[in-house]
Amino acid sequence: MSIGPQFMRFCLVGGVAFVVDVVVLLALRELGWPLVAARTVSIWAAMSVAWFLNRRMTFKSDDPRRFHEYLRTMTANGIGAVTNLLVFTAALALWPDVGTIGAFMAGSLVALAVNFLGNRRFAFR
Repeated sequence: MSIGPQFMRFCLVGGVAFVVDVVVLLALRELGWPLVAARTVSIWAAMSVAWFLNRRMTFKSDDPRRFHEYLRTMTANGIGAVTNLLVFTAALALWPDVGTIGAFMAGSLVALAVNFLGNRRFAFR
């Protein structure tokens, strides 16, 4: 499959997962959940939705070992999340003038690439 359309679908799925992340986080906070607990559940929910949609739309997987695929996806996206945090932190430390939003965007863009490659080559191989 051509990488361009696949990458665009991956980005679309990421947008849906982002909305799920925000909605779950805000809903749990509204219910009185502590921030870290709510954030942990919202990230898990977003990553799970992304796995399901990427499985159907982006990578069109028919792997019968769904649970293994799910674990590979969580691993790949976990690496992407750590990468995001590291780039965000490094950008703020090395270029303080970039600001929070600039560092956030840098981390997100690098993590997007890491997540796409991790999903394409590892999770949905």
